[in-house]
Amino acid sequence: MRRRKFLHHSLLTCSVLAMDASTHLFEIYKKKYGWTRALAKSVKHPEIQFPPEKRIPLGWPAFPVSHRSEHTVLHFEKPTQTSSQAWLRLTAAIDFREEKKIDVLLPKSGEKIGQFNIRYAHPFQPFQVKVMKKHLRKIQKDGIELRQITGKKDAWFFGPTIDHKDSLGFHPHLLIGSNESALSTFKQNMYGLQVLSPFGWMGGCVLDALSEMEKTGDQKAAENLSRHLSHFLHEDYGVRYENPHTEPLDGRFNSIEDFLPFSAIIRKRPQHPSIERAMQFLLQYEQPDGLIISGNKMSTEGCYTVAYPLAVWAVYKHDAAIAQKSIRQISLRARYLMSDHGIHQQGTRDGSLAFKNWGRGIAWLMLGTAKVIRELKEGGFDHLPALVELTYILQRAAALVTHLQTSDGLWRSFIDRPEVAIDTSASAGIAAALAWGNYIGILEERYTDQAELTQQNLPRFLTADGLLTQVSQINRGGESLQASDYRVIAQFGMGLMAQLDAALNYLQN
Repeated sequence: MRRRKFLHHSLLTCSVLAMDASTHLFEIYKKKYGWTRALAKSVKHPEIQFPPEKRIPLGWPAFPVSHRSEHTVLHFEKPTQTSSQAWLRLTAAIDFREEKKIDVLLPKSGEKIGQFNIRYAHPFQPFQVKVMKKHLRKIQKDGIELRQITGKKDAWFFGPTIDHKDSLGFHPHLLIGSNESALSTFKQNMYGLQVLSPFGWMGGCVLDALSEMEKTGDQKAAENLSRHLSHFLHEDYGVRYENPHTEPLDGRFNSIEDFLPFSAIIRKRPQHPSIERAMQFLLQYEQPDGLIISGNKMSTEGCYTVAYPLAVWAVYKHDAAIAQKSIRQISLRARYLMSDHGIHQQGTRDGSLAFKNWGRGIAWLMLGTAKVIRELKEGGFDHLPALVELTYILQRAAALVTHLQTSDGLWRSFIDRPEVAIDTSASAGIAAALAWGNYIGILEERYTDQAELTQQNLPRFLTADGLLTQVSQINRGGESLQASDYRVIAQFGMGLMAQLDAALNYLQN
C-alpha cells in the first residue's frame, strides 16, 4: 500500500510557498464551459509555527493568515480571461472553532476589496469572496493581501503545491467566469478529489454517494471510491485520519459518528481489518436496551451514521442479530425524538430535546431509515417484524416534510420556520430519502414528484466549478447559527445531492 507522505511541522513555518512553474498542474486551469481558475503561484506569509497537536490532512502544504498584525500576500498567474464574475477562493486546512473575519486588500494601495466571513470550518471546506472585475488587473500585477481582523487563532489554508490536477479547487485561486453547464461540472467533481471530506459523517455522505453510483455500474465512481478510501485506510493501523480537532487519530476512533464511511468500506473492502475494529468500538457503547449512544445523549445522526453501517454489516455477515441491532438504533431514537409536534435532532433519556424540525437532522433520520429498510430487505432480512416500525417511522416523517417543502422544491434549515433560509444539504438529504422510500415501496409516487422538484432546483446553487452552495454550516454554532442566513460550500452537501440523483436513477431505470 502506498504510504501517505506527511510534512514535518517545521516545513510550514517558511515564509514563502511557491508552485512549481515547470509542471502543467499549476498553470491556469481552464474548463471548456467558460470559467477559469487563476491559481496562486506564490504565498508570502509570516513565520508562524503550525500547532504541534494538529496534522494537515493528507500531508498537503498549508499557509497561515495570522490573527496578529502580520499579513499574508498571494500572487496569481495571469488569468486567461476576464469576466464580470470572479471570486477569491481559499480552503480551510484545519478546523476553525471560532468566527473569523479576514479582510482582502490590494497590497499597494491598501484598498479593501472584500472580506471573508468564516463562522467555523472543517478541513477541505472552501470559502469565497466576490471580486469585482475592475480589480482583476491590479490583482494580477500586485497580488492580494489577507489580514485577519477577528478571531483569536491563526487561520490555516491549503497551499499552492497540491499534487493532483483534480484537486486544484483546494488550491488558493481566483475563480473567473460563469458556467451554464455547472451540473455537468458537479458530476465530474464526483469523480475526483474535489469532493474529499474529513473521515466521519461528512466524508461518509460522499463515500455513500460513490458507493450508490458504483452499484449502478458507474466505473468512474468505483475508481474514485477506491481512491478516496486509500487516503484513510491503512493495512496496519486500520484507519488513518484526523479527528474533528484535526488531531492525528491513527488506528483509533473518535466517536460513534465516525462510522458512516463503513457502509462503503464493507461493500468495497469487506476483509479490511478496520471493519472488525470499528464494530468492536461501536458496540462497546451499546446500552442495556440496545441503543448505541455516548452517555445520555442521542441524535438523529445515529439513524444514518450507526444504524446504516450496522445494516450493511449484518447483510455481509448474514447475521440477524446485527440486523436487529441496526433496526433498534432507529426505533429507539424515534421514540425519544419524534412526536406529534415534529422531529428533534437531539435529546436525552431524561426528556430534554433540542433542534426541533432542523432540516438536516430530519434528513439523517429519514435517509438512515430508508436505507436501512432497503439494505435489510434486499439482503434477505425482509421477514423481520421490527421492520414494520421503521416503515411507520419513515411514513410519519414523510408526512411531516411534504407540506413544508417550498414551491421550488427545497426545505429550510428549520423546515417549519418560513423566515429561515434554505439549506441545500437538508433539501438533498430529505429528497433522497423520499425517493428511496418510493423505490422500496413504502412511500407513494407523489413523494418522488417532490424529490424530482428538488433535483430540478438544486443546480441553481452550484458554483461555476460545480460546488454546492447554500449549505447550513456544520453544527458548531448552536441553533442560532443554523437559524441564521449564513450558508457555506460543503462537500457533504454534494454527496447528498449525488445520492438524490442515484435514488432517482434507480427509480427511472
